[in-house]
Amino acid sequence: YGAFFWLNQAGIDYPDVPRDMFSCRGHDGQFIYIIPSKELVIVRTGFSKNGEFDHNGFVAGIVDAIK
Repeated sequence: YGAFFWLNQAGIDYPDVPRDMFSCRGHDGQFIYIIPSKELVIVRTGFSKNGEFDHNGFVAGIVDAIK
């Protein structure tokens, strides 16, 4: 975590996406994911209570789809 951004340097929360990804986490599953190495920004405005959404799989699927 740094300057209101969540970092993925250790790959703990997002093991299947590039380590340079960082994110902004909002209310009930609203996220912004930034991946500089892919020149990619992903915005999720969906709703998911209690962390039920697979964010790692969501981002990894998009990254795989654009390879």
